[in-house]
Amino acid sequence: MTRLPHQAGPAYDGSFVPSVQGLRGIAALSVLMDHFYDMPKGGMYDIPNPGFLPPLWAWLQSVINVGGHGVELFFMISGFLIPASLVRHGSLPRFFFDRVLRIMPVFVVLHLALFAIGPIVAYKFFRGIDLPSYLAIFTANLFFVQDALGLPIAQQNAWTLTYEWAFYIWFALTFSMWRSGGRLLTAPLILLGVACLLHWPITAFFCIGMLFSATGFRISIPGRLGLIAGLACGAAMFASLVLFHPFVGCCPASCCSAWRLPRSRASARL
Repeated sequence: MTRLPHQAGPAYDGSFVPSVQGLRGIAALSVLMDHFYDMPKGGMYDIPNPGFLPPLWAWLQSVINVGGHGVELFFMISGFLIPASLVRHGSLPRFFFDRVLRIMPVFVVLHLALFAIGPIVAYKFFRGIDLPSYLAIFTANLFFVQDALGLPIAQQNAWTLTYEWAFYIWFALTFSMWRSGGRLLTAPLILLGVACLLHWPITAFFCIGMLFSATGFRISIPGRLGLIAGLACGAAMFASLVLFHPFVGCCPASCCSAWRLPRSRASARL
């Protein structure tokens, strides 16, 4: 079993972090609203059907559409919590076993249901797919490698799990090699991380979380002024992601993180 050095102290005590849960709530609500208004209902038919709720004014619809970028907040939170979670588990097998238990049960149930029922109800995703293609798409989606193999994603809302699992594996391997003394061996992994960062800029938000997990730098703005500053940073992050490059959105996201994340690197039982 691969053991990881464990640092004693409150930094890895697994305590509850209210501010992180607040950011999770904001991210989840923004993504949920975007899905309600933009996710098509006509999955079995080729009938235009914009979403689950009635259409809104164009300007309000545009604002809600921005909510889909709440996934960047989730990535930032993962980057902040996963380092502490890995150290708290003490070994790579324990860490990945916990990841599997937290993510895979619900995903696998939905995955099996989709591939079992979808062809029966003539879900359009399965139209024109022969048996070899069906098996290839089933397996690739089960292990989150559909993008790498150039295959379509089955559960549209599960695309973020591909990024999450890639981050878990990359960080766990890099961290364990670095801490075990094989620092030269970490160079290819670090270069791989940089290449992924340039190819998929959205992964930069994992880096923001890791940065604030590793440092004690925080911005303390109490009271209403702090609330206004946090909201402004969050709005600027969402707007930057829509209007500019994801790297531009990293600037207000960093300010938002510095204001909202706790000084301790305590793991929130992720």
